[in-house]
Amino acid sequence: MERHLQNVANYLILSLAIADLLVAILVMPLSALYEISGQWTLGSVLCDIWTSTDVLCCTSSILHLVAIALDR
Repeated sequence: MERHLQNVANYLILSLAIADLLVAILVMPLSALYEISGQWTLGSVLCDIWTSTDVLCCTSSILHLVAIALDR
């Protein structure tokens, strides 16, 4: 709503926040379960989905940090 807040840096920060939120919601709970139990008990399909989501979300978060650094 505020025009002076609508700039590239703020959009990148918002996008980074969303990527980190996805990591917190999709990746970390299953990772914590795996660390606590010491073995994967949720099946091979969910393991593949979790691994793919982990790589996608973490890579997205890292690339957002790179974009913010390059923008500054």
